[in-house]
Amino acid sequence: MAAGGNETLYLLPGKFVWLYDGERSKTVLLIGPHKHDILPTQRLLKKDPQNPGRLIMLEESEERTTAIQDMITVNEGVEYAVITNPVESLAEGFQNGSWAAGQKDIPSLAFGQARNVTSGYFPVWPGQVVVKHDIIKMAKGEYIIVQVPEPAKVDKKAPFYGVTVQCATKDAPAHEPQKEAHPEEEESETPKTDSLPQAPENFTFSPGQQIRITGVDTEVYIPPTGVDVLPDQSVDASGRPLTRELALDLLERMKEPSAPTLQAAPKDRFRSLVKKGFLGEREISNYLNPDFIRSAKSTYGGEYLATLPDLLDAGMVNKILADPRFEEPKIDPLKGTAGGFTVKELQEAAKGERIVRTALELTETEFAVIIKADGTQRVVAGPRRLFLAPYERFRTAGSNRGVYDAYHPTETQGVLLRVLAKAIKKDDLLKELPPGAEKHLTESSYTIGDEIFIKGLAAYIIPSNNFVICHPKTRTPHMGNDHQGIFVEGIRVDQKSAIYIRNLNTGKVKLEKGETLYIPDPRKEEQVFRRLKSHEWNLWIAATERKPRVPDGQMTDLDWATCIPVQPNEAMLVTGGDKPRIVLGWKRELLEFDESPVTLTLSAGTPKRSKPPVETVILKVADNLVSDRFTITTADNVDYEITLRFKGSFTGETDDERMKWWLKVDYVGELVDFVRSKMRGVTHQKKFVDIKDRMADFVRDTILGVRVEGQGRPGLKMENNFHVTEVMLDDPVILDPEIKKATIEGQRRVVTANLELTTEGAVKEATVALDEIKDHLVTYEKKAIDRENEVETHRLNVGRERSTEAERIRNELANVVATNKQAVLDLEASQNRARLLADSEAEVERIRSKGQVEADALEAKNDVIAEFEKNLTELQVSLIGADAEAREKAFKAMQPELVASIMALGDSNLLAKACENLPPALGGVVSELLKEKGLGAFGEIFNDSRVQNALRGLKDRMDSLGIKRPETR
Repeated sequence: MAAGGNETLYLLPGKFVWLYDGERSKTVLLIGPHKHDILPTQRLLKKDPQNPGRLIMLEESEERTTAIQDMITVNEGVEYAVITNPVESLAEGFQNGSWAAGQKDIPSLAFGQARNVTSGYFPVWPGQVVVKHDIIKMAKGEYIIVQVPEPAKVDKKAPFYGVTVQCATKDAPAHEPQKEAHPEEEESETPKTDSLPQAPENFTFSPGQQIRITGVDTEVYIPPTGVDVLPDQSVDASGRPLTRELALDLLERMKEPSAPTLQAAPKDRFRSLVKKGFLGEREISNYLNPDFIRSAKSTYGGEYLATLPDLLDAGMVNKILADPRFEEPKIDPLKGTAGGFTVKELQEAAKGERIVRTALELTETEFAVIIKADGTQRVVAGPRRLFLAPYERFRTAGSNRGVYDAYHPTETQGVLLRVLAKAIKKDDLLKELPPGAEKHLTESSYTIGDEIFIKGLAAYIIPSNNFVICHPKTRTPHMGNDHQGIFVEGIRVDQKSAIYIRNLNTGKVKLEKGETLYIPDPRKEEQVFRRLKSHEWNLWIAATERKPRVPDGQMTDLDWATCIPVQPNEAMLVTGGDKPRIVLGWKRELLEFDESPVTLTLSAGTPKRSKPPVETVILKVADNLVSDRFTITTADNVDYEITLRFKGSFTGETDDERMKWWLKVDYVGELVDFVRSKMRGVTHQKKFVDIKDRMADFVRDTILGVRVEGQGRPGLKMENNFHVTEVMLDDPVILDPEIKKATIEGQRRVVTANLELTTEGAVKEATVALDEIKDHLVTYEKKAIDRENEVETHRLNVGRERSTEAERIRNELANVVATNKQAVLDLEASQNRARLLADSEAEVERIRSKGQVEADALEAKNDVIAEFEKNLTELQVSLIGADAEAREKAFKAMQPELVASIMALGDSNLLAKACENLPPALGGVVSELLKEKGLGAFGEIFNDSRVQNALRGLKDRMDSLGIKRPETR
């Protein structure tokens, strides 16, 4: 039903409506239960949807029920209401002015002020705005920040006025140690007003004073009138305030976390940050002059921030945008966080300004940094619960939303500290350091800027207000949870290695050898690395350690000290340090940073210098072999090409003597040049015939000196103490073909003459040997026949003895049986016949068994004896045959020399004579040799020669003389 006319308005209890009386030009309040006739000059009023503090008339087309409102009910202990423009004077028992059912005139209002109401039932007067809030509940780890704009307007009769005063009197932030929760500490549903503290008399607040009220002070809180609750604008890891705009933006972006972010132009991004509330006057104040900001604000008003990109140059815009607080928030779908905030926190912030703040919980290995109002910083270590005081904020750069992890070096690491206190004693500083750090504090007191290096200590270190952790390389203070590179890593050096350490003050590099764990002090020293050229690497490392070679021109960085192994019988000269030093093997020599081995360039090839020289840093000390080939000429112009091999060693007992080893960079070339010169000079004075038969001795005499009886040759000693002790000469080559041919012919004639003399002596020796063979064969044949007769006789005797023994046993057994049978017959008639018969049979059985056993044993014994005699006979025969065969082989072995000698002499008659006389001379003694087997062997020996015909004649001769050849067994 439309308003106006003579309509009647019925208001129920608990309802009220605003009415404008046009005739009297004033606004009244109608409170139910009430009946009111609406005159044509009266209009109902309602709140402006765009501005709740403004009233507008109800249109005639609108229903009048839209103007009717409910009475305000504030439930005590559950909620409270904030009345904007409250009634100036209050009647007792009325929280918003006295009222009753019916029409009421509007009381005087205190415009621009507010009053907090903790309970009650009342209407809202025209011009008032009433907002209800839930009572503020805080756990032990939560707190709020309130502000007193005008101390005179604070309601001192409010229930929580005493709590507010008590918290205002506290100094600095409250640090409550972490405790376990107890049932009696749990939050209450309603405030315990009877236990609330009372405010001291004559206490006054400062204008604009901010006060921290924690859950430790009170579990619930209702701000008194005149006390405002400040919203929470906690910041994320970048330091960005969590505003409602930021929360809405992050929630929207979390819906599509994988959507690509377009990189806008710097100016557009600047305006976007301003629009979203990320970038404000407080943020830009660190970069712009205050006068510039005031000028822009006066010119452009509230839009000056969005206009700044057009007023600033591109460099300044980029500098401001580079601030970590303006980085794009990171979206982590796995953790469900955006910009470091959880979804729940973002949703609460998106609803409006947050009131209750959460204290920072620190464990034993965590700490926080508080930035106070004056800009100074204070480090607070856990375990504790940390509440921020007004005007304070947490440092968040590099933290986990304000929480920093303690530094935790291990036993193999070190950490650098810098003192911040103007003056602090050692004992006071140790109280803030872990146990074990006292050995690293060498001074009794420290001042600001002093640095302390702690190493080999596995402990948690938390920076304090007296010292800070520094980066070991940059030496700048560090604060953050990224500890990579903060600790000085220990260098594990094994027993065969070393590292180079440079003193930062003097620049001197020392060699630190293993086996050790070395942690360099960044205040004084650093590890340095040596770079080797490709030539140095290939010569020092690749050649001695069997490492891969590197291409020319390439540099190689060594992680460890340069190490060159020197094997037994080797030496190396190292220079570059204070003085040269000699290294004798076996040893793995570690070089100082400025040391290098001396390089030798030795001539190579045979003859020398026929190949590129060989470079080496290793000198072989003993048993060096050097070969060379060159030409010498005799006094009568005969040219020889000789190949020599020198064997020598370096000598020296003291370092001064050994130092001469490196006098010659190419001692091989020096040696061969000297030998060539000396050999050519001496040979030029000798004739060919003087040296051709004693060339080896001539060379040794010339180079090593003449042999001394009992002492040998003195040898050749060079200037560098290289002593040549032996010279080996390969076959010298005469370069003139005619002289070479004549020399060979002369040697052939000499050899032929020597061979004739040697053959004649061999024939004589063969004749003597044949006689000895004949005698031995006769003796062995006789012994074999005698042995066969003895064995046969023994075998017959053993057989006869065995037969006689067996016959005796059989006769004895037969007698016993006969006797026992007779005894049984004689005793048949007696009463003991059965017993005697049984005993007799048992005895017979025993004797029979015994006889059988003895017979078996005797037979076995005879078999063993016969087997033994047989084996003995075979052994004797084998020995005789082996001896004879050995003589036969010896004779055969002599035949080639005999035949060769006879043939060399060319005496065919001698061979025929030997064939004619050999059978009668040997007779039966060489019967074994004259078997078919023996003749066959001789035939094979002289096959295809004149001797074979002689052997055939020998066979015919034997047959004609009737000599019988023994049969082959």
